[in-house]
Order: sequence, then C-alpha cells, then structure tokens
Amino acid sequence: MPDANLSEKPSFGDWIRKWAEEHLPFQLPTLPLPQTAKNLDKAAAKIVLAVGDNVSARLKASTKGVNSRASEAATLSKIAQVGLLREPTLFEARAVDYVLEKALEGQANRESILKLAFEDVSDQPPTADADAEIDSDWLDRFAKFASEKSNEDVQKIWAKILAGEIRQPGSSSLRTLEFLSTVTSAEAERIVRIFKYAINPGWIPRYVSSFEKGMMPYEDLHFCDEIGLITGGISIIGNSNITLNSVKNDSFDTGLSYGKKASIIVGNNSKAQINIQVFPFSRIAKEIFGISDNIEYDYSFFEEFFLSLSSEAAVDKIFIGDALRTPSNKENYSVSNLKEIFTRS
Repeated sequence: MPDANLSEKPSFGDWIRKWAEEHLPFQLPTLPLPQTAKNLDKAAAKIVLAVGDNVSARLKASTKGVNSRASEAATLSKIAQVGLLREPTLFEARAVDYVLEKALEGQANRESILKLAFEDVSDQPPTADADAEIDSDWLDRFAKFASEKSNEDVQKIWAKILAGEIRQPGSSSLRTLEFLSTVTSAEAERIVRIFKYAINPGWIPRYVSSFEKGMMPYEDLHFCDEIGLITGGISIIGNSNITLNSVKNDSFDTGLSYGKKASIIVGNNSKAQINIQVFPFSRIAKEIFGISDNIEYDYSFFEEFFLSLSSEAAVDKIFIGDALRTPSNKENYSVSNLKEIFTRS
C-alpha cells in the first residue's frame, strides 16, 4: 500500500518555488510553458542550492532540511576552526576565513546572475515551450564560472546566457562558457567593436572600402582571429564566401539583417546568385553574438556595403528598412519603412 505521506509530497518545482519565496530576495517567474518552467526551476536549484531534481533527492528534501544547512555549515566551520578539538594555527584560521569569504562571494554572484536571468525571461517570455531539459552538467559548469563574476556588466552577459539556455537548451555550448570565463572586460570591448560590423546570423563582409575609410578596426579583427572567433584568416582577399539565393521562384528576392535594420535586394532573374566574400564567425562567436545587446551598430557602413552590391548583375533594386524581430527568435523578422537606396537605370 503506498505511503500516504509520500503521495502528498510536493513536486520538485513546488518545493523549489516555496523555498525561493521564503529565502531569496526575488521571485521565480511563473511560466505557462511546462518544459521551460521546469528548466527555470532546475536552474534555480542547481545554481543557488547545488541540488538536482532526481526523485530520491526530491523525496528527502524539505524546507526544514534546507533550513538546517545553515546550522550544519556553522558546525562544520567550528570543527574546521578548532582542528579536531585543538586551537587552530593562524595559517589554518586564514585558510578557513579565505574559503568562507570565497564561498559567500560566489553565492552572491550566482544569485545576482540568477535574478538578472529571471528578469530577462520575465521581460521577454518565450512564445514556444523549450524542446529539451536543461543539462545538469551545463548548469554545474555555469554555476562554477558564474561564482567568479562580480562585475555588473559581466553578470548581465552571463544572465543573458542562462536566460537563453532556459528558453532553449543548447543555445550556448560548454566551449562558449569556457571561452567567456577567460575573457577580460577589455577583451570583451574589442569583441563588441567587431560585432558592430557583423551581418546576421554571423559574418563580417570582406569589404575593402570599410578598411580604407577606417570604419573597421583591423587590429580588433586580427585579435578576434587570434582567439578563434573568426575562421578562414583575415586577409582582405580570401576564399570564404556566402551565396545569396532568391527566396522566390518568379524573380530574384533576397535580403539580410543588421541590428535594427534589414535590406531587401530584388531583380528579374530568380536563378541569379550573389557571392560575398566574408570573415565567417566560429560557433562560439555566433553564440556570443546572439546574446550581445550592447552593440553600437554603424548604419552608414550597412548602407554603403549594400550599395557596393549594386554592381552585381542580379541586382535591379536595393531597399533598406526597419527589422521587426520576434523576441524569442531574433533570426525571424519582418521589414517595415522601406527606403529605396538603388535602382538600376
């Protein structure tokens, strides 16, 4: 016969939310999407409490048990300090103080990032449910790196990563976490300077005029090549290219987006193509680019680049307009307020 008390135990999601309400200075968002909500609960448990959601842990856990962790930690601290019933040396006392201070600092950093991530999810709720459960190993690595991030701007970046992973597990790889864990604030600024020339979904045109006019900082481009964010080398003339094909069968119609703008290129020949030499982004660069929201785009560069495509035989007209993106998927967009910048005479 089943244990009546066992059947009344709350679900893991209910338990972690009750604990969060009583112990955290912020609330967990409520989402109508079951898998995304589960990912959010699991992230909170892993990052703040370092517990998983397996059945045995769930059944053993209780608010009383969680509350007792503080007294248990205090007891362990006392044991460590007395060194098995003897007076600790100054060296041992410093070691204990160091570990405790680092633990408190790490806890504060993780909770700050978790709060920012939850705010991001609340402000931009997903329109579709996540198709997978967030990976436990990924959360463990994330928690480790997040513990070391005390800079507010850096915490915002890590919060963006976590929010993206809650919405769609697999958005940021472990390699990206490893890479970002080693990037300094100064290096991050150099990366963002290059991102301002990136065409969505992740490449920079090998556009000679941009170098001649000093638009694109070659030193920053070289730096991104050195650290593996750009593939294929950075010579002005290279072999890496992308091909634009028509999205229509009866005419040539294609386009690209850049920040809050997008272009539409039209022509008569539906079978025509436009080949563009590019500096391609690596997977890590694309993932970082996808979560970067502090890029100061240079729209004069965007317009000039697309005007340079007017020499292509496929092109009869070029338009530029505002890109209206879907919050949950930035690669989907519509275009409004079109302005014609080229017409073949």
